[in-house]
Amino acid sequence: MNHLPRRMVLLWLLGWSSLAFADKDDKKDKDKQDKDKDKPKEKEPKENKDNQNPNRGSHRLYAEVTLVHRGHIQVQGGRLETDSAWAQFLFPGMWVQAWGEWEESVFKASRLEVVQPGVFSYFRGPAELLGRGNGWVEAWYGPDLHLLVSHPASPGAILLLAKGENGRLLAVPPTLSAPAYPGEGWFLFSGEKKENRLHWKQAQPLGSP
Repeated sequence: MNHLPRRMVLLWLLGWSSLAFADKDDKKDKDKQDKDKDKPKEKEPKENKDNQNPNRGSHRLYAEVTLVHRGHIQVQGGRLETDSAWAQFLFPGMWVQAWGEWEESVFKASRLEVVQPGVFSYFRGPAELLGRGNGWVEAWYGPDLHLLVSHPASPGAILLLAKGENGRLLAVPPTLSAPAYPGEGWFLFSGEKKENRLHWKQAQPLGSP
């Protein structure tokens, strides 16, 4: 019976010691949490959507072509510079859409599309193949085969640009012997005249304007 109070005292002391250590550990954890709260959070890297956009950092230009002369292209608002293959098939009155950057009055385009007319053909070669006399011409035809624009050209490669759709080439002048149908989309054909006949050699696909 005399040992019972002493044991109770020891248990009571051990209990308070455990509580004291637990309080100290809780205080340390709380202080650490408070410090972590005060630290600036590191930003998680976001997915860069711009890297998935082929026209990132570019302005869009929608304008009418007002002048085309020896590689010089003028549009509403300034001059257009581009390496696009479509640049050689533009004529005044066309409407284009381009992506790039303005540098003073020059719009430097990385991509170019023809908006209007949506369907046309382009021919460069001997005028007699179009029933238009002698010399060489550049000529553009609309979807109903009416002549849009034509002007004299220097002799060189015979070219035809046309769009393939539903098994046929669109807007090809009826006086030309049409190339074999290459498939859907825009194609640039090169030709050669032999013995007063036009022979088409190859078709190069062009991206849709």
